[in-house]
Amino acid sequence: MAFIIRENQAGLPAIGSIGSAAAVAPGTIVRADDPSYGSGEFIYLQGVANTVVGSAVIWGGVTAGNLPTFQTTLLPNTTLQGLPVAFATAAILANQYGWYQIGGVAIAATTGTFAAAGAASIGAAGQVVGGVVAGKMILGATSLTANNVPGTNQVLLSCNRPQAQGPIT
Repeated sequence: MAFIIRENQAGLPAIGSIGSAAAVAPGTIVRADDPSYGSGEFIYLQGVANTVVGSAVIWGGVTAGNLPTFQTTLLPNTTLQGLPVAFATAAILANQYGWYQIGGVAIAATTGTFAAAGAASIGAAGQVVGGVVAGKMILGATSLTANNVPGTNQVLLSCNRPQAQGPIT
């Protein structure tokens, strides 16, 4: 991937870069274009341990002063979370910052079996699996490829601000 940010703002770090300090305000959202993957949307967040390219994460929480943290957590293998999901563009580890994809064609980490044009659901922590899993679907994400494309234990997902399935109220 070689996404080029199209926002007219100086000092934005490149998509896929990692910083030990926040280069822009966490929570910043930008649009970027890639000649192969098309246009995408990205959010700048703080990483978490054990992140790899394509790790599925959730983010949120507040500080003691009730300010948002924009701290990621690997997407847990639990049902009915109702939280936004993003996909790591690099191995953004704890105490690091970088871009996570929330729109367009994203690389997602998986060890499951995927069929092209299939539903995506929560798998092991930070990973997605193909198919419908009750209470664990990732809404706003559909697979474009079968498993192991573009790389080993990866799949391409078409994303539109994905969210882990929440409870029906």
